[in-house]
Amino acid sequence: MYSDLEVVLEPGDVVGFDHGTDIVDQHKQVWRHSPLPSKDEGAPSLDVMDGLLEPYIFARFQNIKFRGDFYFNEAEPHNAPHRTLFVNRDLTVRSEYETNFASLLRSSSTLQNLAQILSMNTVIKRLNFSLTLSVEPEFDSDYEDLDFDQVSEIIDRRCDVAWKRSYEIFIEAGMLHQLCELANVQNFHFVVLDPDSKSGVLELPHKHAAKVREVKEMIERNYSAKQACLNNGEHCVKQRCWDGD
Repeated sequence: MYSDLEVVLEPGDVVGFDHGTDIVDQHKQVWRHSPLPSKDEGAPSLDVMDGLLEPYIFARFQNIKFRGDFYFNEAEPHNAPHRTLFVNRDLTVRSEYETNFASLLRSSSTLQNLAQILSMNTVIKRLNFSLTLSVEPEFDSDYEDLDFDQVSEIIDRRCDVAWKRSYEIFIEAGMLHQLCELANVQNFHFVVLDPDSKSGVLELPHKHAAKVREVKEMIERNYSAKQACLNNGEHCVKQRCWDGD
């Protein structure tokens, strides 16, 4: 069972253990004890929670999916000023909005916590990471002398720009590098979901696709190196990858 079934985690499942706010709200009634290792040499946490899933049971599963759904267009009281991207008339995004959005992403403990939780598993044969970002664009209302269809086309184009740019910022901000020290993942697969494409997957620009490949190669190389160390009875040293631009 543990080697065949796929367990799904979402951002709300891996935040809120320090009782602080994050870019997503914590899901209730998931964990029986905190899945984060305690400060005592990585021992399991004894913090009792309101859910049913024991971390030691989760750690037995070998196929994990992280459904990274982040909806920044929902009404949220915290971090509200940095949850949008301003799209100019030339379909570029204002740099100060890009900077603020990247800072907002980096402020989250989501992927750091995810890495700590997954590191407790003995082996993960496949880690599937699907990313969905929903960002509310801002723009000037320059719609004089335009009909309804023209206005709709302009809004759609600007929404598309904000949406795609948010994924690029996610990768540029080094969000994925927080998973790079994992050494128990045999296969890592990352996709950006695009409901409007035939494949359902967004094709990233070459620069960003290359960074995703680097993360994938590092994670899988860590696994191979760890297995070689274990087979030879040697001490394993984790490698690190890029920290974003």
